[in-house]
Amino acid sequence: ARASLGNKSFLVDLIPQLDTFTGKSADAERAGQKFNRMLWDGHSAARGLAGAMNQMWLTWGSTIPLIAGAALGGALRSVFENGKEVEYQLTFVAALANEARASIQDLSAASGQSMVGPKEASEAMRALAQNGLNTTQALAALPEVLRLATVGEMNLADAALGATGVMEAFGLGVADLGRVGDVFAKAAAVSNTSVGSMVEAMKQASTVSDHYGLSLEETAATLAVLAKRNIEGSAAGTAVRNMMNELATPTKAAKEAIDALGIQIFDGKGKLKGYVDILREVRDKTEGLNEQSRLTYIDRIFGERGGKAANALLGDLDSFEEKLKEIQKGSEGFTKSVEAMLAATTDGRVKRMVAEFQTATAEAFNGKESGA
Repeated sequence: ARASLGNKSFLVDLIPQLDTFTGKSADAERAGQKFNRMLWDGHSAARGLAGAMNQMWLTWGSTIPLIAGAALGGALRSVFENGKEVEYQLTFVAALANEARASIQDLSAASGQSMVGPKEASEAMRALAQNGLNTTQALAALPEVLRLATVGEMNLADAALGATGVMEAFGLGVADLGRVGDVFAKAAAVSNTSVGSMVEAMKQASTVSDHYGLSLEETAATLAVLAKRNIEGSAAGTAVRNMMNELATPTKAAKEAIDALGIQIFDGKGKLKGYVDILREVRDKTEGLNEQSRLTYIDRIFGERGGKAANALLGDLDSFEEKLKEIQKGSEGFTKSVEAMLAATTDGRVKRMVAEFQTATAEAFNGKESGA
């Protein structure tokens, strides 16, 4: 050994080996540092995940894993929150209708290419069920209600209750809800009011309009004319209701005024004449009078309650008939075409993408609940 230590060639041979050892030691140190960073990143990711789940977490640590962990946690939370809400609403509908619960697939199929997510769609179904529709009917009505709410920028529950309420008042069926929505939207488009205001007005007007033989389109055109005079919403609906009540069931003074003018409200068989025919006759019998006499007769016939709507209509009857034609000829498919235009915008595409993601998360939750 001493001889070897004293041998210079041995020391020369040892240097490369020491260099190799030193290099491997450095590699090992770097590997250890990398492993430590991986552990730290994993720890940070766990903090981010916990944060997304509303748990206490610290803000130090590597930013990227925090963000990644938070995103993962947010996605998981979205699946849970969105899924459980849809499940709750569909169960509520089933309980109201005393039927089997509709699946998320049924809901998705009914929603079609709507820009509305499954949570909101299930809430609309609940509103439909609360208005007396069974599960099958609610699913059939859903596309039209979603379309009306989108075009009218309405709350889904208001759209559902408004459309089905008018449907019932006019003796229509679920298959006619598309017509109801189209008429609402077209009437709003040809006047200076909103779809929401038109729906609100129709709630009041429809209670008597069908009773006195007015069509859905005639009622909508009437409300459109009143909107031009800034008579909107429930005030407009009430004005139309009062006008028709006063005209069809006149007081003694009103009947005397009607007879004095020679106005025939009923035909030879005692049946109430058509709405437009009555309006034309009242206008024709009063337009030749001076303003004082005309207003006096209108006040006697319609009273204070119905005079507001009568004055607006009789003074703008040509506009009423124009709007009626526009609604009758141009309302079919109106909401569908407007929805398609909105869906083609950047905002519409984003909303559709979000709705598709929410549907996917609801389906994922549904699969979990069914054991898939």
